[in-house]
Amino acid sequence: MVRYDVDGKNPVGVHPLSKPPNLIRQFLLLPRARCLYHALGLRSYLGGVSGEKFLRSATSWKRQQQEGKSEKNDRGSVPSTIALNLNPHKYCMLSLVRGKSDMSNFPSLVKIMERLRGEGGCEWDRTQTHASLRQYLLEEVHEVVDAISRKNAEQLREELGDLLFQILFHAQIARENGDFDITDVIDSISEKMVRRHPHVFAGASATTPEAVSHQWEHIKKTVENRNHSSIIGGVPRSFPSLLRAAKVTKKAARAGFDWENTGQVMKKVEEEMEELVNAVSEGDPENMEHELGNAIFALVNLARFLNINPEVAMISANERFERRFEAMEKIAMESGCSIENSDLSTLDRFWEKAKKITK
Repeated sequence: MVRYDVDGKNPVGVHPLSKPPNLIRQFLLLPRARCLYHALGLRSYLGGVSGEKFLRSATSWKRQQQEGKSEKNDRGSVPSTIALNLNPHKYCMLSLVRGKSDMSNFPSLVKIMERLRGEGGCEWDRTQTHASLRQYLLEEVHEVVDAISRKNAEQLREELGDLLFQILFHAQIARENGDFDITDVIDSISEKMVRRHPHVFAGASATTPEAVSHQWEHIKKTVENRNHSSIIGGVPRSFPSLLRAAKVTKKAARAGFDWENTGQVMKKVEEEMEELVNAVSEGDPENMEHELGNAIFALVNLARFLNINPEVAMISANERFERRFEAMEKIAMESGCSIENSDLSTLDRFWEKAKKITK
């Protein structure tokens, strides 16, 4: 099997290995180690694979090194590769990556972040800390979700870029503090993804999404030793309430504390709603809050049984209400009246019209 480098040149022989190679260094986007190995175990030179001939697998790298030295002596230079023809600070990717996806612009983005935080940079950027950036990180995440909800690819591209920049921001601050840098972040997630997908990168088997999920949790507990004092522990308290409820109940369900079918959950929702009605009739604010919380929690469990993310469902409901209300305002204006000065029956009529013209 033959593949070519990013310029469509230098044919590369692909040899599957008998044992899975170490896949971590191949994911690095910034120059670090001199010698990298790509996914199928072929020796590469700073991200490019040389040669008009097939290379041996990574297990024979010493012989490849000797052959490289021999070629250098014969021709006066190392084997020509795409990587060696580029600025090493702008290129360090797999030889199998082609065209626009070479990611050579990633180091440039890192340099921009360094410049903003450095001497003569931006005074606002230089004063930021991990803590001060929390609100902006949350805002960017929500804007990404909004772009996805709107199915706007152009907006999604832009918002993903903003989110990526937030990640680089935190990595740069950590680097300045002597904690870690963006390369360490890439190392960490690469190792984690390979480790948690043995059915892809090793000989494990997981043929269904459920099996993959169970395997994922097993690896977290056994290999990574992520054990908490409680079975439902480990869910960040800073999560939005609906999302946190979904996570907690999912953990409890994995331990066997769950209903058997959707009908049982529906019955529980009805029970909680009845208790909420009773609390409202009694007029005790504290009890009403308690029962309302129970009713919402029961609905979160129902969402889990229906394979619906309650947080996403709530976001959609908010957006749907906003679209319909804005449409109702437009209908009212076209009718020569305003929302504020219309009676309830008129508003109901406007609302029904708005529902028909919006999704």
